[in-house]
Amino acid sequence: MRVTVHDIARGANVSRATVHRALHSRPGISEDTKQRVLLVAKHLNYKPYVLARVLATRKKLQIPIVIPVDENEDPLWYQVKAGARAISYELRDVGIQTQWVVPKRWDSSNQIAVMEELIEKKVDGIALAPVDANRLRKVIDKAVDSGIPVVTFNTDAPESRRVCFVGQDLLTAGRIAGELMGELLDRKGKVLIITGFHETLAHRQRVQGFKEQVQRYFPDIEIIGVYENHDKPQEAYSISRKVLKYCSELKGIYITAGGPFGAGQAIKDVGKVGIVKMICFDLLEETIQLIREGIVQLSIQQDPFFQGYESVRILYNYLLINHDSPQEFVFTNLAIACRGNIEILARQHIKNVDTVANQVLEKISYAKSTLRS
Repeated sequence: MRVTVHDIARGANVSRATVHRALHSRPGISEDTKQRVLLVAKHLNYKPYVLARVLATRKKLQIPIVIPVDENEDPLWYQVKAGARAISYELRDVGIQTQWVVPKRWDSSNQIAVMEELIEKKVDGIALAPVDANRLRKVIDKAVDSGIPVVTFNTDAPESRRVCFVGQDLLTAGRIAGELMGELLDRKGKVLIITGFHETLAHRQRVQGFKEQVQRYFPDIEIIGVYENHDKPQEAYSISRKVLKYCSELKGIYITAGGPFGAGQAIKDVGKVGIVKMICFDLLEETIQLIREGIVQLSIQQDPFFQGYESVRILYNYLLINHDSPQEFVFTNLAIACRGNIEILARQHIKNVDTVANQVLEKISYAKSTLRS
C-alpha cells in the first residue's frame, strides 16, 4: 500500500500542512520538527506521488525529439516516431508533450542551431540522434548544464554528459555483419562498403566492427573501398554501378545505412542477383522486397520503434521519478532478417505499423517544429 502524507503526519504527530512544509523545505516550522518528519518519511519508505503533483500544477513536460532527416525521406524515422508517440499516449495523463524536430539539412551545424533554440526555450528534456558526436558534444553538455537532460538514440555522443544511449550495439552489429559476409562468400572475395555519413558515429562503428571481423578472421576477403552515399539511394546506385562495372570480381556489398535500395537496383541491372551478396540494416518495405527477391541476403535489425519509445520513457522517469541515471547503454535486440523468416517478420512489421497508426497516432497531437525548412 502506498504511504501517504497522512501516514507521515500521524507517525510524526504533526499536521499534514507541517508534513508538506518539511518535505518541500518551506518556512514555517522549526528545524527539529522538519528533521522528525523527514525521519518518519524515510522510515515509512515514503515515495512522492509524482502524477498527483504534475496534475496539480497542470505543467506539461516538453520533450522534443531531434532527428537528422524527415521520415518521408527515410522511413526508418517513422518507426522511431511511432514508438515515441506510443509512450506519449500511455503517459498522456501525466502531461507529456513530445515535439518532432527536423533540422533543415542533415548536418551538425543545423542540429547545433536546433539544440541552442531548444535550450533557450527551456524545454524539459531532449531525445537526440546526433549526426556528429564530436561537434554535438558541447551543445549537449550545455543543455545538461542548463538542467535539461539529454538521451541520445540511434547514434551516440559518448564523450558528452548525456543521460544514456538507446539503440543498437553498433560495433557488435558491424562484427556480426562481417562474420556473416565471410561465411556468405566462403571466406574469400572482394567486398565494397557503402556507408551513410563518415561523420555519424553509428555509421563509423558499423564500418569499424565489420572491418575488424573481416581482417581478423577472413584474411582472404579484400575490402576494396568505403564510399559515402549520404543516405541517398540514388548515390548508392551510382557507386555500386560504377564499382560493379570496373570490378568484375566483386562478391559482396555491405551497406551501413540508407543505400540497399539503390545498390540492389544496380545489382539487378547488371544481372548479378545472387552472385553479389548484400548485407544491410533495418526492415523497411523496400528491404523486405529485396530479401524476397534474393538481392539482399541478410538485414540486421535495430528496433527503431523501441528507440523512440524507450528514449521518451527514460526521460519521463528521469524527470518525474528520480534523477538517477539508468544504465549507460540501453541496447536493442540484434535480430537478423533473411529469406527464411522474412514473411513472419514482414507480417509482424505491418501489424506493428498498422496498430500504431490506427490506434495511437491519430490520438496524439504532435507539435510540428518551426525549425524545419
